[in-house]
Amino acid sequence: MPDQRLVEFKFELGSVLKDTVTEFEGTAVTRVEYLNGCIAYSLKGKVDKDGKVPEGEWVDEDQLVMITMAPDLEAVPDTARTGGGVRERPPE
Repeated sequence: MPDQRLVEFKFELGSVLKDTVTEFEGTAVTRVEYLNGCIAYSLKGKVDKDGKVPEGEWVDEDQLVMITMAPDLEAVPDTARTGGGVRERPPE
């Protein structure tokens, strides 16, 4: 029988998080759980002075701290949500 447990994540997507090892800060845009139970988040940093969006950084959940809680996504109307495909791949 398949495992029916629900994963409890420490952080909501959309939260601004900080890597306690590198001090990199970014918004959590993707989250992945591996077979071994490791949970990692992809953080996107702010647009740089040249207007470029930096690549996402993958960080293990245990080395992250919250800077700002995610906005209330329930307040966003469904018509504003566009979905979309995979934009970046988790680390292998």
